[in-house]
Amino acid sequence: MSTRRPTSGRGRLLLAALVLLALTAAAAAPAQDAPLDRTLRLESVAIAPDDPGTRALVQRYLSLAPGAPVDVATLNLARQALEETGYFREVYLYTARGSQPGQVVLHVEVDLDRRLRFLTGYGYEPLDGWYLNLLGARLLNRPRPGGEVRLAWRDGFFINGLYLEASSPTGERPGDAWRGELFAQTKTWFVYEGRETWRQDIDQAALRLGRTVPLGERGSVTAWGGISRIDPSEELTAFFDEDDQQRPASDLISDSVDPEGYLDLLVEAEWQDRDPVRPWWQGSWLGTRLRASHQGGGSSFFTAELDGRRYWPLGDRNALAGRARVAFASGGTPYHQRFQFGGVYSVRGYD
Repeated sequence: MSTRRPTSGRGRLLLAALVLLALTAAAAAPAQDAPLDRTLRLESVAIAPDDPGTRALVQRYLSLAPGAPVDVATLNLARQALEETGYFREVYLYTARGSQPGQVVLHVEVDLDRRLRFLTGYGYEPLDGWYLNLLGARLLNRPRPGGEVRLAWRDGFFINGLYLEASSPTGERPGDAWRGELFAQTKTWFVYEGRETWRQDIDQAALRLGRTVPLGERGSVTAWGGISRIDPSEELTAFFDEDDQQRPASDLISDSVDPEGYLDLLVEAEWQDRDPVRPWWQGSWLGTRLRASHQGGGSSFFTAELDGRRYWPLGDRNALAGRARVAFASGGTPYHQRFQFGGVYSVRGYD
């Protein structure tokens, strides 16, 4: 049989002191520090040259905003985005210490490209389609930074001619700009007699002035005003006949083929949320054009177009694209300003 010696009063006091000391040490021990956030944040952006036009141009394409994290990779991507616009000959980016710890000031120094360059290759207008620049030239940053002047001979889908285009940003908001167009073009119009296809050349010339205003970050609207003249040919030419057989246009066209002048008002708008790097891969685009014209003879007409595209990604390199288009012309619209559905080289042929 074993016995346990009772704890003395001094022992109990010593045990209580040890417990109190352990509790005090545990309470006084500092909690484990959370890892420090060493991410540098953008405080502001300084742009040189310091003029309204250059600032608006850089801000339009600079993807960094105050509060964004900044590292070497981010700066390289920002510099690359500015260089790929074509508006700058040289782009320099560097950082300086901000007013608070962990903040930096981004300095962007650019050299505007004002050289005359040849204009070749393909171009694209969302509501009008693709075209080829056979010969042309362009001036960037004229008449002010972010502006552009283009002169080119284009060959499009059954339409070709000489085009002069100019744009000049207002400096108030990115995307806000004045625009001007002057063109002389020939459009091929198709007329059908049974299965026989005939074409008519329609000469067009127009002078327009407009203003583009951004709508949020994804949309814009452009209003145009101008004058135009249209001169349809009095002859039709067989489209599939190598001998270019001709006949009077009045044989198949009951409307007048006399030259006419018009006073035009147009409104164009577009909205998109497509992938900024691969717009063909994911997202949506929606565009519309409204036109009201007054003919010199006193009659008026209007047309409307609505065009939408949607892109669904199929993996990293493929996508499924869908398109819908609706067009309307009022009853008094001249035949050569209406819309043809189907016909030669289209998704639907005429019988």
